[in-house]
Amino acid sequence: MSRSRLAAASTLLCVATCIVPATASADFTVTLPAGTFLLDSAYMHSTVNIQYGDDRSAGPLLKGIERYEPGGGWQGTITAKPAVVYRFSLTQLMYGITDDLTAAVAVPLVLDSTIRTNLSWRRGQYMSSLGRSYSEDDFWAWAQSMGQPKPPDEWKGNQNTVADIVLALRYRLPQLDWMKENNIHWSMLLQGAVPTGTEGEPELLVTAGTTSWDLHSYADVETHVAMEKFWYDENGVTWLTVGFDAYYGWMRTRTYKTATGKNNPLLMTHQPYVGDTYEIDGGDWLAAQVGVDWAPIVGPTIATYITRGSMEKAQKLPRLLTFQFRYLYLKTGQTDWKSNSPLWEWDGREELWQPGDKQTFVFTGNISLLRVGAPLFLYARYRTQEILPGRNTRAANVWFFGGRLVAKFW
Repeated sequence: MSRSRLAAASTLLCVATCIVPATASADFTVTLPAGTFLLDSAYMHSTVNIQYGDDRSAGPLLKGIERYEPGGGWQGTITAKPAVVYRFSLTQLMYGITDDLTAAVAVPLVLDSTIRTNLSWRRGQYMSSLGRSYSEDDFWAWAQSMGQPKPPDEWKGNQNTVADIVLALRYRLPQLDWMKENNIHWSMLLQGAVPTGTEGEPELLVTAGTTSWDLHSYADVETHVAMEKFWYDENGVTWLTVGFDAYYGWMRTRTYKTATGKNNPLLMTHQPYVGDTYEIDGGDWLAAQVGVDWAPIVGPTIATYITRGSMEKAQKLPRLLTFQFRYLYLKTGQTDWKSNSPLWEWDGREELWQPGDKQTFVFTGNISLLRVGAPLFLYARYRTQEILPGRNTRAANVWFFGGRLVAKFW
């Protein structure tokens, strides 16, 4: 039985990784005026169903699980093409401590998660006891006779569950003389994830967690350095911005309970050879991002209470419509599982999470209502990792629909 248990290393425990977008603002160097609050609330719909291999080819999130007769031949292979959906509510609150220093907190709330397993069966060798090879029904009837239930077609969970909360500080650095002459700003950002997320249930074959490792879109600690060049119209309002951001992300080592096979004795009896617990070192990240913001439409301009009736000040408010484009290249390090079984660590785990990269494109449309008297921004955003293939990573597609409210009380 040991061979069949080791061959079952690929489970659906981590299929939801890479699903959530980074929580940081779409801007690179912008900070809030001192004493100003900004509340950002968004709904996010995230999906993932492919994994890129070492050759950048797209495949299912999991490799097949080969099954063998105890001491005998190959029964067949359980194959799966999981499709994962996460629905989020993301709330961010930012505050201008000074004109050059902004603090932020981001709270990702998982409304629910769904995993459709899409299981199938590839027949194995001829079995003389049956007079044929195992069919899918034959296999699951055999498995159930040994206490192993067939995995569900669909799993739902994480209803109203908080993921790891993010805290951040952005400092806009003093401009050098050449920067002032060329309308260039630069900044540093430090952000960290508070471990408020939950892990997937270790005894379930189909499950997903809400930690930063499970979601794999922001590291536990990130340090950013960014630079932007601004172009202004005759009223001093930005109409074009080109920016660059580089950052390093650190993933902390996590300790997990090992599955004992209580619910899935044939597929998840890992504890005897793995140990009571195992660790995952997620590997560090290096990333670089470029972006362009273009505001082609000024829109109607009204002297309102926001500018205390001044048309001159109203004309200096942000333009009505802005389009944003971002390209992010993120290099991931080797993920290291640590247990009593090197074979278990590699097969279906470290093998899939070798050093790789993600190539992410983000498209945003933003409407500012400040010029017509409402301190509100509305936006829609699409984030995809399927335009250019990554390597040894999973590709997430995410839709955002949100709004930003600006307020100052003193």
